[in-house]
Amino acid sequence: MFYKETHPNDEIILNTLSELVPKDHLLRKIDKSIDFNFIYEITSPYYSHTNGRNSLDPVVLFKLVFLKDIYGIKSMRETIKRVETDVAFRWFLNLPFSKPTPHYSTFSQNYIRRFQGTSVFEDIFNTIVHQAISHHLISGTALFTDSTHIKANANKNKFRNAVIEVVQERKRDLENEINAEREAIGKKPFHYTDKTISKTIKESTTDKESGYYHRDNKEKGFMYLDHRSVDGKHNFIVDCFMAQVRLHLDFCINSVIIFIMYPKFSMQIFCLKINAFINFLLMYR
Repeated sequence: MFYKETHPNDEIILNTLSELVPKDHLLRKIDKSIDFNFIYEITSPYYSHTNGRNSLDPVVLFKLVFLKDIYGIKSMRETIKRVETDVAFRWFLNLPFSKPTPHYSTFSQNYIRRFQGTSVFEDIFNTIVHQAISHHLISGTALFTDSTHIKANANKNKFRNAVIEVVQERKRDLENEINAEREAIGKKPFHYTDKTISKTIKESTTDKESGYYHRDNKEKGFMYLDHRSVDGKHNFIVDCFMAQVRLHLDFCINSVIIFIMYPKFSMQIFCLKINAFINFLLMYR
């Protein structure tokens, strides 16, 4: 028999947020594995405890960023729009439908007025990584490292030519090996010195910290390098380093080796200077 539903959106539903979120939802698994309450202790020094109106819960503030990144949402404005209608998002944020969503500019204003220039983001990142290690989600036995270019907010046609002095790179391991061989046969070691050369670069007049990137068949412009190291067990990002395009991957990744501090691990590195990196790894094996 033909039937047409009328006004189904007017139905009154008596359910809790928890009942509406599927038991196997990704956010349930994240909430079970990661305790975000540590954020209160990290952010507490940056809030007033004696006067002023109540702020947005710091855990909610940083969970918004977490949701934005894990679901690949391009902006905080779009993230807030998703929170308005997504039951799982509201459950994860402990934000019932009876409460309004925060304004999309709340995070940016908190960053500008409270957290800019602090170690809050790095502390939160490191704590979550350590929690993942304690839950055996990170093994530390295989780390994969690479970098990608991120566009700077700078016009590629607005720049000035700057002359900088750089020290020409030396192969110190090779120099030491040569001198060791010479001393072994009774000859005097060579005396190597740093050689400084002048280099002309394009410097953005908008963002001086960015670097000009140019390679064949690649987009040219002012960019940054986003270096990331991923643990091979469950693809957790264990280290993130933003740098100028002039810095090489082998320079930027040293921090992750010291950070993990496992007795044995292997690393696959997409890097031209692999020999120097192998020697560095042997120092920390």
